Amino acid sequence: MDKEKRFKFVWNRESIIALIELYRTHFVLYKTKDPQYHNKTKRQEALESIRMELNELSEFISRQCLEINDIKVKICTYSQNPESQLEQSTQSQIEIEYEDGTVCEEGIDDLSQNVTGETNKSEVSETIKIINGPGPMEETPKHEKTFVYEEVARFIGKATNMLSEKKENVAPSDDIKAFSRTIAHELKKIKKTEILRGIKRKIFSDIMDAQDADN
Repeated sequence: MDKEKRFKFVWNRESIIALIELYRTHFVLYKTKDPQYHNKTKRQEALESIRMELNELSEFISRQCLEINDIKVKICTYSQNPESQLEQSTQSQIEIEYEDGTVCEEGIDDLSQNVTGETNKSEVSETIKIINGPGPMEETPKHEKTFVYEEVARFIGKATNMLSEKKENVAPSDDIKAFSRTIAHELKKIKKTEILRGIKRKIFSDIMDAQDADN
């Protein structure tokens, strides 16, 4: 795209939900056992397919702004630090109705960060290596070497399932709503970032394990 002028691409609720659902259908991007997982051409084709389908949703996405790099960065940002982005939510932000539960609501909120040309270049260069596919170990940062694609699929899959279920099947009782709000209130009292991230990560992990055990 020309350097003259590139409008910032802002992810809204509709585009985020669409991205989650589309990404989940392209196994080549995250399932290591997929026959085409190591095929960079197929992975690029999958990303291009996602970009084209999102562009068709012209009522909330500007066709002139969305690039494959935007998609890569958003997927990586979402999968690597879901808990840290929760703090970026604002009262003016569009939220999912409570019928889908607090976890679903937060899962969408953490994707609300804008992806623009101002994104930190070093962060992007590292995360893009992951979504581009496996390569020599020396090309991957140390803190990324243990990254497992199935974890991305699991988290995104959970978010998609919660979004697609009907209200009567997922409507939480009043005590769950109250408990969710209490947890959110108590978390705000924790000042140290590392401790807060740790407890959020544990809460998400416990919820996922409980859902798996309940199925």
